[in-house]
Amino acid sequence: AGVAFISGTLLLTDSLTAGVANLAPRRATATVRAATTLEEEARPALPADLPARLRRLEGVRAAAGKVLGGVQLKPVTGSVRGPSLGLSWPEDASLSPLELVAGQPPGAGEAAVSAGFARSDHLGVGDEVEVATGQGTTELRVSGIVRVNGTDGAGPASLVVFDLATARKLLGVAGYSSVDVLAAPDAPPPSPLAGLAADRVEVVDPRRAVQDDSAGVSDFLGTVAGVLRGFGVLALAVGS
Repeated sequence: AGVAFISGTLLLTDSLTAGVANLAPRRATATVRAATTLEEEARPALPADLPARLRRLEGVRAAAGKVLGGVQLKPVTGSVRGPSLGLSWPEDASLSPLELVAGQPPGAGEAAVSAGFARSDHLGVGDEVEVATGQGTTELRVSGIVRVNGTDGAGPASLVVFDLATARKLLGVAGYSSVDVLAAPDAPPPSPLAGLAADRVEVVDPRRAVQDDSAGVSDFLGTVAGVLRGFGVLALAVGS
């Protein structure tokens, strides 16, 4: 029983990490984000014109900004879910991890939700969800159901997708959290792109950027996994 508990907890931990990292667009070459210092409590937002400036650079085939952060999500007729991920609707389909499988993209007063969340909470297009963030709580209509890079969601975390204006308002981001970049095949290394684009920016791997942007959700889920791992160790010791 102890071995089974430990094995199950390790599988859960891996699925948490993989689920969040799966939000990274697979075609993206790199992600540009604001550099931060030890004195700053949160990573600064990128300016709203940065994607357009990046697209004008030689060697950049596509650039799309996004807003990403933690939210609290619940169906209006259901119970509160654990920490979930909020994401803005992609600006460029070529750099999107999302696939719309029902309904339509979200507009003002609307949100799209991950297929896994819709299935587990019996939600459909036209139903209502309540979203709470540090900026307040709002009720939104479900406009569509999405899959993420071929899966039904972001692992154990639910995913809710807003139009850009709503994402900025609910997540408190004036510009963009980050910008995904697709370089041309003969493009120069990505590091010079950041220096040409704006001051105080850095270029990182897309998967790392998603994990850092959703650190609050990942930390909570990691804490849950740690508690379960502790019970597994105890069960293994008693079993021995």
